[in-house]
Amino acid sequence: EIRLNLSLTATLQDKPDEGNILCAAVSMLGQTLMECLWKIKADARMESRAGYIRILCRMEENEVEIKHLFDFAKTGFLLLKSRYPEQFDLVGEF
Repeated sequence: EIRLNLSLTATLQDKPDEGNILCAAVSMLGQTLMECLWKIKADARMESRAGYIRILCRMEENEVEIKHLFDFAKTGFLLLKSRYPEQFDLVGEF
């Protein structure tokens, strides 16, 4: 099983526009990963709540494609982490 855990550790209260951009970017990356996993009929699920996203996917016959999708999404999340290091935390194998 592949796991991807993401959490926003703080909001950008002094810069609400940046906070909105960060939240929207995290949400869209997570939703895009899920959509791609569902398209290849992967057994995936997402748990989300304010400031937290967790994506779980069982490894199946299309393991290589699943790993590529997770790696692609992780690249996007790592870019966000580099832009917002104080507000964004990645939990798991990165």
